[in-house]
Amino acid sequence: MDTLQAFDRAAAITDGMVGPITDEQLSLPTPCSDWNVRDVLNHIVLGDLIVTAFFQNEPQPDRSADHLGADPTRAVAKSLVGTRAELTPPGALERIVEGTFMGAATVAELAERRIADLVAHLWDLARATGRSTDYDPELVDRVMAHYRARLEGRPREGMPIASISPVPEGATPADRLAGYLGRTVIVA
Repeated sequence: MDTLQAFDRAAAITDGMVGPITDEQLSLPTPCSDWNVRDVLNHIVLGDLIVTAFFQNEPQPDRSADHLGADPTRAVAKSLVGTRAELTPPGALERIVEGTFMGAATVAELAERRIADLVAHLWDLARATGRSTDYDPELVDRVMAHYRARLEGRPREGMPIASISPVPEGATPADRLAGYLGRTVIVA
């Protein structure tokens, strides 16, 4: 699976996960620090806006703003479409983007980070809204490899990723990813 296929698969899961979220569920707590469902959705949109700003060499969006507005589902869908549009032109993935949080990076490298963050937060949304965490094991394994390459042997203090948590028998690949990222995983 290449970067575009991985992004498309992550976006499709996101659409399926976010579409059924009701207004009442927006205030539900998630396993992600002190964020509720709306906060996680806002983080997803913000992530797309940040990488798109890097891709377009534009100022970064306000990280403290509400980027969802009155229609969170539409905001998430629109942000994913915007990011995908930046990945599509011929040669786009090989283009070097300067001044990112990674220093100089290719669009493909930024896209892989975007995919990883998105897939990790899908677990938070699934747990908060009572949906299955058994989604696209191949994509989740790819994201796990991404995080292992970034995090293995590095201290996690001061990072937004906690220490590895144990994962019970019968856990899905997404549950194992969540445990690797420090979430508490309970298998029903």
